[in-house]
Amino acid sequence: MNDVLTYSEWMEAVDEILIRAVGLDQMSMADWLSRDAYEGGATPLEAAQECLLEQDILSDAEIDRLLGI
Repeated sequence: MNDVLTYSEWMEAVDEILIRAVGLDQMSMADWLSRDAYEGGATPLEAAQECLLEQDILSDAEIDRLLGI
């Protein structure tokens, strides 16, 4: 579980990354297992990456480039 941010704070941080990278927040995309990612200890950046991977429209390399990884 994430010990630094509440789930709500973590979701906001993930949204900030996604909006900066692709102009969309999580609610504008297909569902993904955000709670599982949060409880698994994913950072907001790792979660944004996972969210984009779940959309199945970009390659891993494209996602990494968008996120600056």
